[in-house]
Amino acid sequence: MLTGRVTEDRLMTQDAIYEAQQQQKQRHDENLVRIFYKIGDLVLLYKSQLRGKKKLQDRWKGPYYIHEDLGNGVYKLRTLQGDILKTPVNSERLKLYNQRMEPYQSILKDLLQTTPVEVTPFPLPYEPNMKPERKFEILCDALNRIKHFNNRLLLLVHLYYLGRFLEKETESSVQRNYFVRQLTAHYRTSATRIFYIFEIPGAKQIMRTKKTNVSLLRELNTQEYQGLVLQASEIFNGVEN
Repeated sequence: MLTGRVTEDRLMTQDAIYEAQQQQKQRHDENLVRIFYKIGDLVLLYKSQLRGKKKLQDRWKGPYYIHEDLGNGVYKLRTLQGDILKTPVNSERLKLYNQRMEPYQSILKDLLQTTPVEVTPFPLPYEPNMKPERKFEILCDALNRIKHFNNRLLLLVHLYYLGRFLEKETESSVQRNYFVRQLTAHYRTSATRIFYIFEIPGAKQIMRTKKTNVSLLRELNTQEYQGLVLQASEIFNGVEN
């Protein structure tokens, strides 16, 4: 009889726990404000596996595109490089990314600029037949002068020329690294990024930009930067600029 009584008490306790859990779930569902996203929206994904003392921004990963709406607030995501995540994600773990459109969205918008149609970029500050050492010296002198002017396009185009010189005109990786070591991280990162983002459309497209600046280039995380390079290749594939 005692065993039967214990079993009955255990079952009653389990029922009470289940009912309490259901009531808690119902209250949660009633208070939940579900946010719905559109295909193509840029979102950040909450990394719920993180534990301990982490900065708030470290808990969010991305951005990702909303790739597919599976209904009931569940979505499939796509990376900026075009890879689709296998595991669907609930909207509770998502938030809109960068509603100010900076930095990724602003630079992407500039890549899509088509006006003015006719543009004339600032000319190369050196002659093509000059030795690499002389080219580098002229570029650095030009950038040192330009930084005293408030001319966004002049600075961006010359950073583009510096990036092109480092990545395409040096004679070896040893020579490239020699020049790179003479640059600050600011110039090195800015020049490399603007060159690869605008490599296909060239300096003419830089002249069409409205928002792109050095600060936005530096604020890009690695995924955003690589995503813009990919976007540029898709936008300007087969297009002469």
